[in-house]
Amino acid sequence: MHIDPSLPTNVSMSVSAPQGGLDAAARADLCRRVAADIVRSRTLRHRILTGIRLAEPNWDILLDLYLSERKGLRVSICDVAFIAGVSRSTGARCVANLIASGVLEGVADAQDGRRTWISLSQHMKAALEEYFLRISGVNFADSEELSEMHASILSHFGNNCLS
Repeated sequence: MHIDPSLPTNVSMSVSAPQGGLDAAARADLCRRVAADIVRSRTLRHRILTGIRLAEPNWDILLDLYLSERKGLRVSICDVAFIAGVSRSTGARCVANLIASGVLEGVADAQDGRRTWISLSQHMKAALEEYFLRISGVNFADSEELSEMHASILSHFGNNCLS
């Protein structure tokens, strides 16, 4: 079987950017819809291509955290293994690496010291939103605010992470 590596994993997105500008609420809604489409695409891929390991636990964690935060839900480190479809030890290792790199932030639960809540760092949330907007066709050159957001992301993570 030949697989064309140039094909995107999300060939058909159900959302596209409207012509003209987007206000903050419209951008947030567009990002949420794109993230949900990516999750649906990955779920479908896993259902159809059963038996083939296509695991990207860090990406799965980032997508689910983004969507959970948009819904106002909190995610604990224990939830991550389930989210990413990996063992608890692998999930904890992924989270530890993502926290160490500044992608995630962890906060101890005030009621239960054994639990740690995790969330996206502000810079990672901005980076994900830039990604979602770009794959939706939003042109960053048209928006001073988005261009400034991109510059801030690059200064935090460096050009190698996002280029």
